[in-house]
Amino acid sequence: MKTSLQPYSHSLLVGLGGFILGGIIGALATYIIFSSGVLSIVVNLVSPGQPFLRYLFGIVLAFIGIGLGGAVDGLVCGYTLHLIDQEGSNKRYLLGGAFSTGISQAILVIPILQFISMVSIYNVGLKTIQLLSLSYLL
Repeated sequence: MKTSLQPYSHSLLVGLGGFILGGIIGALATYIIFSSGVLSIVVNLVSPGQPFLRYLFGIVLAFIGIGLGGAVDGLVCGYTLHLIDQEGSNKRYLLGGAFSTGISQAILVIPILQFISMVSIYNVGLKTIQLLSLSYLL
């Protein structure tokens, strides 16, 4: 990787700012995806008489929603990398950052979902809101 002729301190500051901005924009994108109600519209396409299928569909959509937020984060971080290394392929940085960050964030949700399901097995009397608030203790 051949960096531009700018000093390393400039590359450090551009990278730091870009990755922080990418994280903030990715978190906002994830929040907008889940708070807009688009995913609930898709879940409501499944018949209410099939609760197991609705839960399974909701879990898959949670992976997709978090992955999309991670992809937005990766796009911003990939653009930041292109600003630092301008001789590299812009498309490679953008697509590579979006794909890797989106997939890794979606995969990291698996332990949280396993923790929620483990707590729900042993604490059957908990309400859904109490159960979901336990996942933020991680």
